[in-house]
Amino acid sequence: MPLYVKLSPRESDRPEKTIHTVLKRPQASWAQSVFSVTANMKLMPNRDYPYEGLSMVVDDDNWHILDGIAVGLTGEGGRLEQRGVTAYPWKTIYHYAKDDLNLDVEYYLLRTNRQVAAARVLFTASRPVGVAVEPFADIRHMYDSSHPREHAQYMDEKLLMVDRDGIKVLIGSPNTTSADAWNLPVNWHYKLGSGYRRHSDGGADFVGEDRMITSIGELRIHVEDRAPLVVTAGTSQHMLKEMYWRTLMECDENEKREKARAAHIVEKLKLKPGSGEAFRALALFNYGIRVRETIFHDAGEFWFRTPWLRDQFEGILHNMKTLVKFREGRMMVEEILLNALAYQHQCGLIPNRILGRGMLDYNSADAVLLAYIAAGKYASLTENEELIEKVLGCADVTIKAFHDQDESGCDGIKHPVAQDNGLITTVPWHSWIDSHCSIEWRGRMIKIPSRVPREWVYEGLTLSEEETLRALDESVYYLPEINAQWIRALLACAEMCKLLDADGSRYSELADLALGSYRSIFGGERVPICSIVTLDGRADETWGSPAVVAAALLGEKLLKKNEIRKFVSGVREHLLVKRGARAFGIMVRENRDCIYCSDNEYHDGVVWPRDTPYLIKLLRMAGEQGTVREILESNLDHQMNEGFIFYNAELFSVDHGDVTPVKNPVQFWSQWADPYMKQSSIVPVLKRGLGIIR
Repeated sequence: MPLYVKLSPRESDRPEKTIHTVLKRPQASWAQSVFSVTANMKLMPNRDYPYEGLSMVVDDDNWHILDGIAVGLTGEGGRLEQRGVTAYPWKTIYHYAKDDLNLDVEYYLLRTNRQVAAARVLFTASRPVGVAVEPFADIRHMYDSSHPREHAQYMDEKLLMVDRDGIKVLIGSPNTTSADAWNLPVNWHYKLGSGYRRHSDGGADFVGEDRMITSIGELRIHVEDRAPLVVTAGTSQHMLKEMYWRTLMECDENEKREKARAAHIVEKLKLKPGSGEAFRALALFNYGIRVRETIFHDAGEFWFRTPWLRDQFEGILHNMKTLVKFREGRMMVEEILLNALAYQHQCGLIPNRILGRGMLDYNSADAVLLAYIAAGKYASLTENEELIEKVLGCADVTIKAFHDQDESGCDGIKHPVAQDNGLITTVPWHSWIDSHCSIEWRGRMIKIPSRVPREWVYEGLTLSEEETLRALDESVYYLPEINAQWIRALLACAEMCKLLDADGSRYSELADLALGSYRSIFGGERVPICSIVTLDGRADETWGSPAVVAAALLGEKLLKKNEIRKFVSGVREHLLVKRGARAFGIMVRENRDCIYCSDNEYHDGVVWPRDTPYLIKLLRMAGEQGTVREILESNLDHQMNEGFIFYNAELFSVDHGDVTPVKNPVQFWSQWADPYMKQSSIVPVLKRGLGIIR
């Protein structure tokens, strides 16, 4: 089977189900729907998010560049009709037609080592024809807005140029016969907005967004049989012109390398071409963003097109066996580990996020722990002594800092604090469950960490408002998954010492102390592992995915075999969510009545695929291979039949059984491939209509 799928160019009446494609490169990405809409008598792939279109990295930040390109015919009456879409992991082809004319419009984004976006839109016609091309610009930082009057467009010979805030775009073709520049404002409605919803008739509808985009002109191009249109974007006009000519000369060879790379990945992993696992692995290797000459895995698309080190190391952990099979993957893992640890603060932490223009966000207890766990797993596979020595040096800084400091923090950074029992306490929102929700208190709205039960907060506010609010931002809470990571990180360091023939007892003794205290702190009457515990021992016994993560990380070091089976039975009853008849994932917090609309439900009764590898590991410990297979199949069904094909969404609203993808449709830590390497090849049942054409 080939490495592409043929898609029907249809739009679902449920916009989150409509299939989209995205081309991802370290310096740029291009996303759009398989469904084309009419724009000024032309056809243009639709965008349902205001973040779709062409975007690129500028000064370590993601900038939106073009909304889309509309295509029509010159000198012929009537309009093009859409006939289908062919999607590869590295390019997308839109098939249009009119009478005896077949016109293919192929989008390809070049992989380059420069801070510039370069794309080729290739027209292939069944007979000579004139094509009219109308680009729509919306140059802005990904989180900002723009206005048409802020764009300056002009012709440079037959090249169409547009500029805003120093970001320049060049659009041109050697086959251009004539061209005009103009500035025409167009209001566009994006049905999925930023992924939020509002309650409606017992369910929820997506909150759409409207933005003003700019038609910047038209190029008329003669297509004898093939004709390229080149789009380059960056901050230097000289560079754009250089890349314009290089794209014309080098694009075919660039694509050959991309195709060979894809074939090599599939062959090396011994996957069946055309299978869901093959496309999953290929999409995994498309993640990457260039930050200060280092390529990290970006956390996702759109507003997540930036390195989140927590997401980075979770993703590496669940893809380690896949990545290390390739020199490219090994180099990337090593480079990411070394560069992430180079950002270590004296408080022992590494950043959670690397923001644009040198800004760092250290609000994370787990990023550094996950880095040590990932380093240990990588070291066990590669035995890189130089890397091990660097990691152990950083681990010593972390351990000393956690033991030396108190809850007040260091340089304004709130770090975890090691307690006498060997466990660590942290700020309640410094795990991956980092959202805040709003509560009303005495006539005003207060933001509190969603991890802390609301009844605790209300009780505390009644006694002392100031002390309660202060404690919500201090390292005074035990979190089960953070402490499981702490223990695993210590054990990883001890194992790395063995690889150096060094004494690792300082790590193993700390791990033993923490493990010996774990059940006394987190064990509950209703649940085997509590969701959150205060320093004075108050515990939240609500079932939640943090307990699953902790149990999977510690396994039989914490629970006996029969206890694991009993725990899995509880997970099935309280947390497991099915899509149709098949198991799919687990809720972050037990609440089957939850309908996701906003940040108040972001970490409530919703399913995050980032939790699923831990669930799979736990199910395998309990011998439930049938449930594992259901999960693998149902997740591939999502990947191939809704949203962004080949990619996996951030989270899902349970919606009383009608499980719906919401928020970001492309998320790195949802793209786990290693669990599939334990199964025989699964070719998903692909649905008709919105999915693959049979």
